[in-house]
Parts: sequence; C-alpha cells; structure tokens
Amino acid sequence: QNLQKSLKLETEILGENCLEVASCYNHIGLVFKQQGHYSEALNMYDKSLNIRRQLLGNNNLLIASSYSNIGTIFNSQGKYADALLMYQKCLQIELDILGANSINVASSYGDIALVYYSQDKIDDALRMQRKSLKIQEDIFGECSNDVAISLINIASMLEAQSKYKDALAMFRKALNMQLELFGRNNINVAATFKKIGMTYHSQGNLEEALLMQRKSLEIELEILSENSVKIASTYSNIGIINQSQEKYDDALMYYRKSLDICLALLSENHTDIVDLYLKIASVLELTSQHNDAIAALQKCLEIRRKVLKESDEDSSEIYEKIGCIYQSIENYDDALGMFNNCLTIELNRKEVNSETVAKIYNYIGHNYELQSNYSDAVKSYQQELQFYIDKEGENSLNVAIIHNDIGLAYYADFKFDEALEAFNKALKINLNVLGDHHINIAKCYSNIGDAYISKQDGDNALSMYKKCLTIQLDLLEENDIAIAESCNIMGSIYLSLSKYRDAALMFKECLDIQIDNLGEENLDVATTYYCLGNSHLSLNEIDIALYYHKRCLSIRRNVLGIVSPEVAQSLRVIHEVANRSSRRNCAVM
Repeated sequence: QNLQKSLKLETEILGENCLEVASCYNHIGLVFKQQGHYSEALNMYDKSLNIRRQLLGNNNLLIASSYSNIGTIFNSQGKYADALLMYQKCLQIELDILGANSINVASSYGDIALVYYSQDKIDDALRMQRKSLKIQEDIFGECSNDVAISLINIASMLEAQSKYKDALAMFRKALNMQLELFGRNNINVAATFKKIGMTYHSQGNLEEALLMQRKSLEIELEILSENSVKIASTYSNIGIINQSQEKYDDALMYYRKSLDICLALLSENHTDIVDLYLKIASVLELTSQHNDAIAALQKCLEIRRKVLKESDEDSSEIYEKIGCIYQSIENYDDALGMFNNCLTIELNRKEVNSETVAKIYNYIGHNYELQSNYSDAVKSYQQELQFYIDKEGENSLNVAIIHNDIGLAYYADFKFDEALEAFNKALKINLNVLGDHHINIAKCYSNIGDAYISKQDGDNALSMYKKCLTIQLDLLEENDIAIAESCNIMGSIYLSLSKYRDAALMFKECLDIQIDNLGEENLDVATTYYCLGNSHLSLNEIDIALYYHKRCLSIRRNVLGIVSPEVAQSLRVIHEVANRSSRRNCAVM
C-alpha cells in the first residue's frame, strides 16, 4: 500500500513517463512476486519495462534488469520457454555492454541454467552453470559465496542425473567454502545442509538425510524467528523423509507445522501452500484417511482456481489424484467425474501429451470395469490403444498390455470370442518382442486358456495351460505359487474331460506347492483336498477319496468354525462317500 501511494504521488508530480515511476512499478512487482501474485507482478514489471524502453532505448542495463525480472516470473509460473527468451534478451544486452567476463553475465548464465534444469535439460543446464562458475572464479577467486552457489547448483543438476556421489562431493565442497566464509551459524550453511540431506534422501540413505535436515533446522532456529519460510521448508523436508521411513504420524505433524507457518507468512494462494496440501493429502491417503485426503486436494483445487482464474491447466494432476482416491473407496461416479475433468484439460492443451491422455483413458476404462460397464470400458481402452499405436506402432509391449486389458473386459462381459481375439493379439506382440520363453508369454497363454474354459472348450484350454506351465516350470522357482495355480486349473480341466487320473496328479502337484507356501491350515489347501477327493472318487478309489475329504473338512472346521456352508458341503460329501464305501463293503461280503 505504501508503494502504491508512492507510485500515485510520483505519477502526479513527475508524470507517468519517468524512470522514478518505472522504478516504483519495479518495486511493487517485487512485492507481488514475493506474495506469489505472479500475474500482478508481471503486469508491474511490464509497465516498468515499457517506460524504460521509451526513455532509454533497447540497449541499457536497466532494460536487461527488466527482462531478467520478467523471466523470473515466467519461470515461477512454469512458462519456461518464455522465461528462457527473457533471460537470453537480458544476457545479450549484458554481453554487448559489459563483455563476457562480467558478474551480471555470470548471473544470467546461472538463470538460464536453472530454466534448463526445470525443463529437465540437464546437460544444457550444466553447460550454462559451468560458464557462470568460470566467470565467478575469474572475478572472485575460488572461495566466494557466488562460487559456492554455482557449485550447489551444479550439485543439484548432478543429483537430477542420479549421480549422487558426484553431487554430494560438490555439495561438500560448497559447504566447506561457506563454513570458511561465514562460520557454522549462517543461513547459507543451513541451506546447504538441507540440500545435502535431500540428496541423501534421493540416494535412499534416510538416517543421514534426517541428520542433515536437523543440522539445518538447528541453525535456522538460532538465527531466524520460528515463523520463517526457510524453517517451514525444513519442516517439509523432514516430513518427506519421515514419509519415506513410513513414519506417517511424524510426517503429517511436520507437514502441518510447515503449512501453519506458510499460511501465516504467505498469500493463501501461494504455490508452496498448494505443495504442502498435496503432501498432506498423500500421507492421509496412505493412512486410509480418504475423506481428509480428498478435502486437502479440494483445497489445492480451490487455490489453483483463484490463482489461474479461468485457466485450469495446472489442476489436471489434482483431479487425477482425487479420482484415484474416489476409485479406491468405490465411489466410482465421483471418480469418473474427476477423470473426465482431467481428460478435458489434457485434450485442450496447446501441446497434447499423448502418454498422459492414454493414462487417463486407462483410469476411465478401469473405472467402468469396476462398475461392470464393460462396453464403455472397452471404448476407453480402445482410445488409449490408439494413442499408443500412434506413438509406438502396433508392435510394442504397451499396445500388448492394452489388448490384454480389452480382452479382460470382454471376458468379464462374457464375450469370449472377442476376448480370445484380443488375448491372441497380445500374445502375438509379446512373442515378437520377447520371444517364446518369457513369463509374460505364460500369462498370455493362461488368459487364452481361461477364455477357452469359459467356452467349454477343454482341449484348447488344456493346450494353452500346458504351454503356460512349461514356461513357468523353466523360469520360476519349483514351489512358486503361480505353478500351483496352473496345476489347479489343469486339474479342473482334466476333471471336465473325465481324465481323472491326470486330474488327481495335477491337484497333488498343486497341493504340495500350496502347503509349502501357505501351510496346512488354509482354505485354498482345503479346496485342493476337496478336488483331490473328487478325482479319486471318480476313479472309484473310495478310501483315498474319503481321506482327502476328511482333511478338507478338518481345515474348514478349524478356519471357519462348525457352522459354515463349506463345512456343511464337506459333511454332505463325506456322508455320500461313506455310504458308497458301505455299499461296496456289503457287496464284497
């Protein structure tokens, strides 16, 4: 307000077109930027630039400064191409006026490096940052804060390339420099401890990561008021590490500490606040506090709408997260609404990201499947399929996966011929890409086998499952539960084909693996005993059949109690088998 009063006064006295007014616009822009009001900041910086251009022409350091300020706003808004253009204009003026070996030029190289870093163009970022570092070392020598900052930026870029050892070495070099320059109790030292901590986090060294964050926090609490954005940042980092340690209550506590500080100090629409609500939502979701997680994400949406006004582009990710939570709690209608909002945003972007759109179609298809709306599920999967065919061609594993999803939807809808067609397309691609000896091929054979079973085509089903089992026996551990599942299904197919001896052999193979994996007292084991009993009963091996059915009954009683449909079934079968045994014994006598 004071700056706006000053602007009004200067405009009245000096007129709109003077450098003092331009400077005032610049200061107001800086305040808006610090508050996270980027559109207002940009408006102020543009006004300042226009006045300076009229008075100074295009080749002046104040013009370069305005370009740099505008670039900073674009960078904060994620408009990296626009930011890069502004920083390059600034750099060109500085090179023309100051020459290549100037601290301003070094600063612009650093700004450009950070834009490239934000665009994940890490090699370009490193090239620019090293140019900046060389100039700084020429001007300041090898021990200065500017040099330390460049080393820190280079370390962050190396971390982005997963070169953690090199990154930590660079951070340590910068830290030693800062300790020499400022001593331990310095905010720059605290910031470097913080960055080292997050590199350890990326490396998976969580204890060391937490230790570094606590060192940073200790310094910050001594130097700063407890209500500081820097302290809020450290609390947030500690929350991230606690979350990785699965200490969810601690993570939530630190995220909320950070949020309280940010709400007190920043505009309620600041991007840091959105980020904290997202983190809080992620922990709430992990701890099954779904409604609270949705409320936190809805808060993010509310803030984004205020900041972006009519544009909703940056809300796509939040709609997706809310949709996934609704889906997990079986609120499929609301989930579908969120996914459709997300899809609308993605399809209306200037540059459509086909992979993101395909992912959303997959979410929508899965959601329809969960609602037993299989025809719409297939339509969504076919939309997803087209994106991947356009991007990768027809012979890619992603395309095979979607053919498989389509097959499963048709299968659930009892459209077995259509399911077979889709499963066979998936098999063909997998064979072309992976060869005939891969576990994915086994899964394809089992899907095709299931479709044949549903068509009551036992011979073809058996042929598919034999191929599946052959691959599994070659590639998996001999007691892998997947082998037991295949043996169990093959046993059922043999039963349907009246090949009772083969059925009994398969069920016995299945039983041995199940007992190794699950132990005796398990309902799946009981079911296999039941199937074995039926197989031997069909072979008229009454005593063996009775033994297996009694084992089944014993497990079912122990697990389910005396009163259950399964126990009643076992009792009825044992009674029938015992009667057959009695009749046989009477006939012999």
